[in-house]
Amino acid sequence: MLLKRAHTRGAILALVPLALVAGCSSSPRVEPIVSGGGPVTGSTRGEIASHYEGPPIRVEGVAGAQQVIVEAPSPGWAVTLDDVRPGSVRSEVRVTITRPNPQFLYPQMVVTQRIATGLDAGAPALVGVRVLDFAQSGHEVPYVAAFVAGE
Repeated sequence: MLLKRAHTRGAILALVPLALVAGCSSSPRVEPIVSGGGPVTGSTRGEIASHYEGPPIRVEGVAGAQQVIVEAPSPGWAVTLDDVRPGSVRSEVRVTITRPNPQFLYPQMVVTQRIATGLDAGAPALVGVRVLDFAQSGHEVPYVAAFVAGE
């Protein structure tokens, strides 16, 4: 019994430095939303159409809150909300859209997908989107400015 307690104490003491290091680390790095190869600054309305290549996307106010609406060309597309960063001038919303699995056939019909952002309707927001192939990791794909709401 005494040997088990000593072993347990030793294991706990060995983990304390790891907990301290993890507690001191900074928050995860936030990927910038880009347009034309550089981070977005100022108004981007004129730049969006020429750099975003994906399904049509827009922002609408529904019941006092903003929703990101994606018009996917078939049912196989997956849309996920990655992050919402409130800002003093405008908030940033990051969304990942994944193309359908190419091993399956999907009907060619527009599917409307809605994502609640938690932001107030009419609040200025920049929506950054990255479009991934099925089973592609998004670590190296940047978020591209796709829509500016409320500006």
